[in-house]
Amino acid sequence: MSQQRGKKIPDRAEKSGFFAARPAPSRAQGQHEADQDGGGDDTLPLHNSPDPGNLPVTQEFLRACLDEMSDKLLNKIQASVTAMGKDIQELGERTAHVENRMGEYEEAHNDLTDH
Repeated sequence: MSQQRGKKIPDRAEKSGFFAARPAPSRAQGQHEADQDGGGDDTLPLHNSPDPGNLPVTQEFLRACLDEMSDKLLNKIQASVTAMGKDIQELGERTAHVENRMGEYEEAHNDLTDH
């Protein structure tokens, strides 16, 4: 038994190479950052003001930025919910069609077994 402990059990993944590490595809320098921040459009400034790093932040400015961000998020969430609702509706219609067909097959099967 002590000999079996020392043996390495061959791993199926090592044989097949299915789970072997693969090099990541090369990306443009800015692509990785765009993936991480949600891919939003950062070319448009939030406001037509100078660089905010040089300005003191006022309560009104911060409130305007937060309101604008809230509106954008609300619009994106509403669009996502609408799209999901349509997908769910389509899925329900397809499921109903399959259920109707199964009912027809059941009736046909029962008719055949009765005769």
